[in-house]
Amino acid sequence: MLLLDVDIRKFQELYKARFGMDISKEEALAKGTQLVRLMELVYKPMSEEEHEQIHKRRLETLPLLAHKLQNHESESRVTYDQRGTQQN
Repeated sequence: MLLLDVDIRKFQELYKARFGMDISKEEALAKGTQLVRLMELVYKPMSEEEHEQIHKRRLETLPLLAHKLQNHESESRVTYDQRGTQQN
C-alpha cells in the first residue's frame, strides 16, 4: 500500500506528538508503511456472529473470573525477580 503525501505528513505530526521528535519524510514513509503492513497482518475484522459469540462467552466466564480473583486475593502472593525466578 502506498502512503500519500498527506498521510506521511499526518504520520510525522503524530510521531512528533507521541515521541517529541521530528522525523524526515523518508523515515515517516518507512515507519508508516511498516505500521500499515503490521496492521494488515494482525487485524482481522470480526463478523456480527463472532462478536456475539465472544460477548456470550465473556458473560458466561465473568462470574468464574470474579470468583477466582476473590479467592486469589486471600492466598499468599507469589513474587518474581527480574529473571522470572519465583521469590518466597
